[in-house]
Amino acid sequence: DCSLGTLEMTDALFTIFPNPVRDRVNLSFNQINAPDKISIVSASGQLVFETKDIISFIDVSDLADGIYFIQIKNNNFLTTKKFIKN
Repeated sequence: DCSLGTLEMTDALFTIFPNPVRDRVNLSFNQINAPDKISIVSASGQLVFETKDIISFIDVSDLADGIYFIQIKNNNFLTTKKFIKN
């Protein structure tokens, strides 16, 4: 069975900290050399941040308190992690 689309990466490839976060969420890539895209999506599905730059942290101080998802895309792989902004 062949299907096209984006594959899920395992959680071990990418970590975020601290969680919950107040001002800045740090990114640590264990197996990924250079992600193609880093995005933050709100719990309602709104894209609130996106970059193609290689970064080690994201300033989230301007985001409203709530639940967000960081998505890392690399080639055909996508991983998503939930974090809480408070």
